[in-house]
Amino acid sequence: MAPDLDASSLLSKSDGDATQAPSALWHRWKGALKYIALSVALLFWIAAPLLSFSHPSLASLIVDSYFICVFFLVLLFVGAAFHRRARELAVLSVILAIAGFPYYVNLDPLLKRLYAVAFRMHVSPVVEYLPRCRLYQFTEKGVGRTVGVCERRGSNGDYSQTIAYDTTGELALPPSQRTPEWREAMRRFSFARVLMKTEGRADHLFGNFYEVITAIADEDGAGDDD
Repeated sequence: MAPDLDASSLLSKSDGDATQAPSALWHRWKGALKYIALSVALLFWIAAPLLSFSHPSLASLIVDSYFICVFFLVLLFVGAAFHRRARELAVLSVILAIAGFPYYVNLDPLLKRLYAVAFRMHVSPVVEYLPRCRLYQFTEKGVGRTVGVCERRGSNGDYSQTIAYDTTGELALPPSQRTPEWREAMRRFSFARVLMKTEGRADHLFGNFYEVITAIADEDGAGDDD
């Protein structure tokens, strides 16, 4: 006959299992969540630029998810450091280093290239996209030129992203190299005042297309691109 078990010992063991179960479950999930967060962080650097034009809402969601995941990883890192879990601390250090490497490694050329690829897909075919633009034709040194605005994409409440069209390429030049004819033509657009005084506001996408980023407060409110 099996010996009788003490009721208090059984109750104590049951209570111990109940208290350890959530901890063990969190430990198992924590390992998976670390790598899920890393995957989202890596996805941010690739998918966000590629989806900027075709699915801007999804791209914005990926950006928000990236910062949430990094915050989660930092919390795990602090917890591992507080409890002196050396192995977990080492793993999290590597994960955080990978998640944040674009901040200390210059990936701007690659990211701009991905962004340009996304825009090229967005406007393809160009012959069907151009009629959507508000174009203005003028003559510069006896040669016909065209400038215009195709679309505006507000990034937040303070800044706007304008897709501009310029066959002269002067959008990307310093103000001192822009001709009077070009300046007069650009006065028809609301961001002209910013462009007349500053440089570095326009990024070349491809062909004659540029992205111009301006502060809404700096725009004069005039022009036909509002």
